[in-house]
Amino acid sequence: MTLFGWGKRKEEVKEIKEAVAGQPLPYPSTEYISMQKPQAMERFMAPMPPPSWTAPEQTTPPMPSTLPMKTAPLFVKVEKYKDILEIVAKLKGTLINIESVLKVRQSIDKLRDDADALIMRQLASCNESIAALDSAFARPPALEQMVIPQPEIIEGEMQQLSNRLEQLSEQLKQIG
Repeated sequence: MTLFGWGKRKEEVKEIKEAVAGQPLPYPSTEYISMQKPQAMERFMAPMPPPSWTAPEQTTPPMPSTLPMKTAPLFVKVEKYKDILEIVAKLKGTLINIESVLKVRQSIDKLRDDADALIMRQLASCNESIAALDSAFARPPALEQMVIPQPEIIEGEMQQLSNRLEQLSEQLKQIG
């Protein structure tokens, strides 16, 4: 039994501690590092003679407090992390849907290219027939029979393309 929400708060604190575990501790402030000696101690210290040799100057790296923090703030609610994870999952699902739609679109483009190739073959066949008729009218043959291609072949190929287009549209409806 929790009174005044203390049990829930303890759970939140525990989740925050688990989420923050392993992050580096912040560096001490520059004020703490650069503390001056107390004046009372200076009276008891004897002055040091200047060194006989001079040490090369040392450059100090920037103090850690001036470096930008590269970690998350210490106290961020775990619920926000859960929300972020849900958003990332939704984005992944959206990307998968987009990828599948693009695959269907590529299939439709391939089908359209196949249909265009079929139309080009039929146009070439028509051009050949027209050329044959043209030559027949220029020089009349001695009553030769021409072989006419059956339109059933064309209709069969068009029916196959139509069926394939219907299949692709059904797949697109299932994805969307």
